[in-house]
Amino acid sequence: MLDKEMLEQFQILLNGMEQMEERLTQKIKDVEEKLTWEIDKVAGDLMKVVIRTDKIEFDLYKAEKRLAEKIDKIDNDLLRVEIKLENEVVDKIKALHDGYKLAYEKQKELERRVDKLGRAI
Repeated sequence: MLDKEMLEQFQILLNGMEQMEERLTQKIKDVEEKLTWEIDKVAGDLMKVVIRTDKIEFDLYKAEKRLAEKIDKIDNDLLRVEIKLENEVVDKIKALHDGYKLAYEKQKELERRVDKLGRAI
């Protein structure tokens, strides 16, 4: 009888272990599903970040290109202003200076004549 009782006890233990194994297997499946879902979610979020980063890089590229074009335009405008200063403004300033110098010399000459006439009278 002892063997029969032991066999029944082993059978009860074995059944309990089988039930525990089934519960553990189910829990493992649940955890795997949850991990798979979380990994998929993270992968989707990462893809969104990559897409945004690509858009930002493209926007920066366009802005850099526009900035380079504006800098080139400013450089060209500056060069034109420098050339205009050299060719037109400097020549006009020289002519103006020469005119004032000539007027000053004429004024001095007239002052000498007036002084000479004043002494003669």
